[in-house]
Amino acid sequence: MGFKPKRSLFHRIPAWGLSILTTMVSFLLVFGLAALLEGLTGSGDQGELILNLVLFLFVAAACYLICYIYPRSYWYVPILSNLITIISALVEPIQLTPDWYAIMAGWGLSLVAAFLGARMGKKNT
Repeated sequence: MGFKPKRSLFHRIPAWGLSILTTMVSFLLVFGLAALLEGLTGSGDQGELILNLVLFLFVAAACYLICYIYPRSYWYVPILSNLITIISALVEPIQLTPDWYAIMAGWGLSLVAAFLGARMGKKNT
C-alpha cells in the first residue's frame, strides 16, 4: 500500500484534448489581445507583431508542456495546437510576405518545442 500522489487535471486529459484546448484558448487569446491592442496602439504593424509573438510563444509553451507530460504524442500535438494558423494558411492565398515568414517561424518553434518536451519527458519518466 504505497502512497499514490494526486494527479493534476492536466495529467487526466489526453494529449489530443489538451491540444484542442490549446487551439481554443489561442483562438480566444488572439481576439482578446487584438481588441486590447487595437485600443492601446491603434491599427498598425506593432500590434500585429506583438499579437503574433504572444500567440506563437503561447502555442510553443503549450506544445512543450503537453509533450513533456505525453512524450509519445510529439508528432500530432503541434498540428492540433496550430489549427488556427493552419486553417488560415489554407484559406488565404500563399504569398511570401513577412506575415508568412512569421507564421512559418511559429510552426517551426512549436515543432522544436514539442520535440524538446518529448525528449525531456522521456528522461524524467
